[in-house]
Amino acid sequence: IQAGNVQHLDEYYETSWREKEPLPHLFIVIDEFAQMKKEQPEFMDELISVAAIGRTLGVHLLLATQKPSGVVNDKIWSNSRFRICLRVQDDADSREMLKIPDASKINVPGRGYLQVGSNEVLELFQSAWSGAPYNPNEEKVLDIVDFTEVKLSGERIKVKKRPKPMTNSPKQLQAFIQYVQSISEKENIKALPGPWLDPLPEKLLLKEFYAMEDWTIAEWNKSKEYLQVTVGLIDDVANQAQFPLKLDLQEGHLNIYGMPGTGKTTMLQTIIMSLAVSHTPTEVNFYVIDFGRMFLDFRDLPHIGGIIQEGENEKMKRLFGFLKKEITLRKESFSNIGAKSFSMYNRMVEKKIPAIVVMVDGYIRFKNEFEKENEVLELLLRESSTYGV
Repeated sequence: IQAGNVQHLDEYYETSWREKEPLPHLFIVIDEFAQMKKEQPEFMDELISVAAIGRTLGVHLLLATQKPSGVVNDKIWSNSRFRICLRVQDDADSREMLKIPDASKINVPGRGYLQVGSNEVLELFQSAWSGAPYNPNEEKVLDIVDFTEVKLSGERIKVKKRPKPMTNSPKQLQAFIQYVQSISEKENIKALPGPWLDPLPEKLLLKEFYAMEDWTIAEWNKSKEYLQVTVGLIDDVANQAQFPLKLDLQEGHLNIYGMPGTGKTTMLQTIIMSLAVSHTPTEVNFYVIDFGRMFLDFRDLPHIGGIIQEGENEKMKRLFGFLKKEITLRKESFSNIGAKSFSMYNRMVEKKIPAIVVMVDGYIRFKNEFEKENEVLELLLRESSTYGV
């Protein structure tokens, strides 16, 4: 419409919009069409619509199937001007495609019939083969000398050269694709956006979100979203977007579930590192209950208040005693100045208090082995987030 309400893609290419917003011809290729119809029947209405109006918009269907009978919709048939029929199993299949039985009698691989419209054109053709080995050193030269074999009868038979055997050579199709790709890179021709983005990476490093390698203390002073931690990458398929997965610890507590080996401990470690590179030790402190013995490497971080491992029962008791006392002190401090939340308190005072993040890696074991401490934890869960814990 913006290009002048043109009626056909060819008309669009005659306008200046060709350079502003390229609209290439789009080919929708469906191999084993019968299988797709069986597994995705709801997609058929879209294909029928494309068959009806797609040509003027530059959208074309290429459908391939072994037996078209009962598979190809009448509306698609009526809008399909070109038909290619290779060798089929019987006369009925040939008649379904071409209205003649000839295609069932083909006996040469790649041989077929091209039909245009209502038999306006019906041509027998040989399709090209792109699966031959590609030899980049092959020279196309004329044979100056012909070799012939003379039989006892005097008959002369031309001897054909035997092709040299090639090992591990790419197919001509692969070589062609690689060549087009290299030329596109040289000419700075970018691939067009497709209907989906690249798959999520199998491994995602934190340095893709934070300046991990060249980190300096200046990173702490940069503006940030307080207590928001980046832990991964979201794949928003519906909107064709990928963006960081951020958790806002100010919104409440966090549970992480998963089968053994699926990455629960790694997720906790990611949270620690994400907060440590973006927040100062006066902004956030960590206390880690580590039943898997996977957090000792973090003990030298200035943000770490303590790491408690299996068997350290006395340290466990002291931790929850400290947490109860800290919540009581914060309640009094908040009440004294009328602060309703942790963020509000820090905005109202000059000497700010840090958020406290308590991590329990292996909660079921903690619950079973430390019943009294678990009762304190359940009490803290009900009210501690208001006070920055």
